[in-house]
Amino acid sequence: KDMIITLANDSMKEIWGKGKDIEGKKIITILPEIKDTQIPVLMQEVYTTGIPFQGTEYLVRLFRNEKQEDLYFNFVYQPYYEADETISGITIIAYEVTAQVIAKNEIIEAKKSAEMKTKFAEDAVKAKQQFLSNMSHEIRTPMNAIVGFTNVILKTKLDEPQKQYLDAIKASGDALITLINDILDLAKVDSGKMNFQQISFNLPDSIATMLQLFEIKIKEKNLELIYEYDDNIPEILEGDPMRLRQIILNLLSNALKFTNKGKILLQISLKEEDINSAMIEFALTDTGIGIPKDSVEYIFENFEQAHQNAKNFYGGTGLGLAIVKQLVEAQGGLITVKSELDKGTKFSFTLPFKKIDTKNKTEKEIENAEKKIENLKVLVVEDIELNQLLIKIILMDFGFEVDVVDNGKIAIEKLQGNKYDIILMDLQMPEMNGFEATMYIREVMKSQIPIIALTADVTTVDLEKCIAAGMDDYISKPIDEKLLYSKMIKAFKNMK
Repeated sequence: KDMIITLANDSMKEIWGKGKDIEGKKIITILPEIKDTQIPVLMQEVYTTGIPFQGTEYLVRLFRNEKQEDLYFNFVYQPYYEADETISGITIIAYEVTAQVIAKNEIIEAKKSAEMKTKFAEDAVKAKQQFLSNMSHEIRTPMNAIVGFTNVILKTKLDEPQKQYLDAIKASGDALITLINDILDLAKVDSGKMNFQQISFNLPDSIATMLQLFEIKIKEKNLELIYEYDDNIPEILEGDPMRLRQIILNLLSNALKFTNKGKILLQISLKEEDINSAMIEFALTDTGIGIPKDSVEYIFENFEQAHQNAKNFYGGTGLGLAIVKQLVEAQGGLITVKSELDKGTKFSFTLPFKKIDTKNKTEKEIENAEKKIENLKVLVVEDIELNQLLIKIILMDFGFEVDVVDNGKIAIEKLQGNKYDIILMDLQMPEMNGFEATMYIREVMKSQIPIIALTADVTTVDLEKCIAAGMDDYISKPIDEKLLYSKMIKAFKNMK
């Protein structure tokens, strides 16, 4: 009860660091630093009650080697019984576990730090995504009117200077939209949110359509465009034609920009195939300015161009090739580049596609694909007045009948008293947005009328979200007239 040390082994003496002559002295005298801690209280309780006590990773601050140290112990206090079963003292068994506790705490802190960094990173991604979403919506909304009405005016009778001015406006608008799309695509790929379609398409037709876009510019620069296509490639493939178009257009634009004389060669060949799939290789060779050897390894990085003076002379952000590489690799493909300064460059990439059995196409599908549809009655749900006017002009040019309303609530009222063939639904509107209106049409009205979303936000809105809400498809602003028409016809035919 006086807490006098009667026996201590060498290990305990070494841990305490108070010398070897400690027997016969009070523990408080040897270890004054524990006087105001729980240790004396616990020992007294064990001595009084006879109930052992076990401590785990217990922190004790001891003065040893002339300095204070924080030590951790696992210990057991047990009553010491005499032959007559009376308690005459306590036995202390202790193990120092300081190194283990420090190691464990370091692991815990590292885990907390990693979790915090992960949260910071996730918050940063969310903030970036929100910023890009807002930027996309705020820029695309006015650009929809600028590009759209420019296209409308270009269809009217104009003199040559007027046409040149409008062509310049349209080219600048298209360039701005391309830049926005490039930035958003990079963000999507970086965050793993890039979605790829799996639809059947005619590869030769897709390539021919792309090449038509460059005919005028190639003639203006007095270049030769050579196109070689492997006839062994299946005509109909399944994949993402839009992303393929984006890749090839980026590479063609690059070749055209940096080639002032000579030719551009596009080669498409079947690299390998099995029963279900085909690996296609696309190679684009130009006789342009080439890339310095020390720049080739950086050419696919964001905001990089092979020459700084090329950036100044030719313009551009240096995003195109970075996007091309990410789009190719995200689809399981591979891209390479070979170049010689002042002689030209060759970009080659491979992409896998699924093979489609064209024999299973029904006569009805072929007939529907060729048949043009007119006189559709369309309900447009859009809150911005300029966009209302533009979409109405576009749809009337298609030969469609059009009604326009300001929000989802009015659209539902219109649907209750009128019959429409298809709905074009903006997503961000006052009172009732596009998602809410679509869910009401599907769940309450039980209507299966085709609904195509119109969106200026292509960062957070994708086809899966629209499908989940009950929509059939979506199209981003600025509106591509040909794409809008094809999507409307497809949705209408699927309904029938």
